[in-house]
Amino acid sequence: MASSKVITRTMFEDFQVKGYWWIPGKEEEVSGILFYKQDKIELELLGTLNLDDSVFADVVNHEIILGLSDKGEQFTLLNTRVIKATTNFPGYATQSFSINAFLVGVHLKNVDESIFSSCAIVPTYLNTWLNRKVFDEDSTYKEGTYIVEEMQLSYKPPVTFNHYIPSINSSIEETGNANFKGNFNEEIIWQQKSMLRITPKELKDMKWLERNSFLLKDLLSLFIGQAIYLKNVFYYGEEIQSETNEKPYKPRYSFFFRQFKTKFKPNFTQLDILVPFSDIEQKFSSIIELWYEKQERLKTVTNLYFSEFYKDIYINTTFLNMVQTLEIYHRNFYDGKLFPKPTYRTYAKQVKEFANSMFPEDFAKKISDMMAYGNEYSLNNRLVEIINSFNDSTKSILIGNEEEVLQFVRQLVETRNYLTHYDANKKKHLLTDNEEKFFAIQRLKIIATIILFKEIGISEEVIVGRIIEGKKYQYSVGKAKELLNKTM
Repeated sequence: MASSKVITRTMFEDFQVKGYWWIPGKEEEVSGILFYKQDKIELELLGTLNLDDSVFADVVNHEIILGLSDKGEQFTLLNTRVIKATTNFPGYATQSFSINAFLVGVHLKNVDESIFSSCAIVPTYLNTWLNRKVFDEDSTYKEGTYIVEEMQLSYKPPVTFNHYIPSINSSIEETGNANFKGNFNEEIIWQQKSMLRITPKELKDMKWLERNSFLLKDLLSLFIGQAIYLKNVFYYGEEIQSETNEKPYKPRYSFFFRQFKTKFKPNFTQLDILVPFSDIEQKFSSIIELWYEKQERLKTVTNLYFSEFYKDIYINTTFLNMVQTLEIYHRNFYDGKLFPKPTYRTYAKQVKEFANSMFPEDFAKKISDMMAYGNEYSLNNRLVEIINSFNDSTKSILIGNEEEVLQFVRQLVETRNYLTHYDANKKKHLLTDNEEKFFAIQRLKIIATIILFKEIGISEEVIVGRIIEGKKYQYSVGKAKELLNKTM
């Protein structure tokens, strides 16, 4: 069976590419095979790509390796690293490279100087989230029976969105197509393939498009409440006037990279989605704008938040990460100062002068160093302020009464301090049971989810309603109360 061209494949397929490979500026080509798996990309050569042709030349890693496959496809391999090199007498030298990513359909000599017109991504679960009804079935049956007499399946392209986002001076649009394949004797497969495409008003380099496309993927992950992986990524070049067609076109290049430990939810349906597109469709443009506009302050928070979707890590590390997520959020979005800055500077100066005059130098320096963070809120204060920013009904649904809120904060602070310093002294609210820690983490994730949605313009009532009605957190809300609200 003949293999397909790589440009038609997804990043969930394993494949091999035979071809010739070389480095920009050097004419010598070396035969080899490119091996692609979701979590590993390697190039094995029957020869070497050393800059020096001598037998004992130093091994060199290359930013770019170019290639041409046996099917005529152009390849640009990016961020390559030599992982194995052999020299045989008699015989010939071989080399193997680990590849970070590659483009199909183009030869780039300098990635940083290469510019593109747009980038499109095909995320998992996108079709389910959008829930476009593009297919319609019409059947007729023999009178008085369930025997099909005639069946018709029709396709109607969906009405899609296209929003201009001022903060990145780009349009973000829903696009896609319907793929039809099969034979009329046995089987017909008709699939809708939806994509999200970013088109900046000015040509941009690959890093800019990649960064903003991945931010869009993260926003989708927030709405769906699941880890999102990319089936395909396409970059589009500058407009070209075709010699055979009067209409100009933009060449499309397929981008492949490593996606570690892809975990798909089987039988994924609308019921698995946290916030469906239909709930936010009317204000989606303003939501996207806020998402990009606030990225500078949200970046560290969202990095920690979304990392929990993809990593299998120890429960104590997850606990610390989620507490840190809220701590950093508070630092970036709240004042978090005990005194006005001018007032504190005056107090700090007086304390330092007193310490310098009354204590030995090393002790005075210690006091002076402590003053650098003396005006910062404690973790306890930060968590209380975040939770108290919620409506009374939200606090009651998620945690309980005021005393139970304070008890939960004490549990978080004492457990965080113990996991940081391993001193259990005088910590009566310390969470030691893994089940308690697990549901404390679920409660923290719910709190972080609410504040992220609020930052992009989704009302607290809407997101809390989706949380308590949805499959993802419904059980955790009640179980957390059962385990964490006990009298200590």
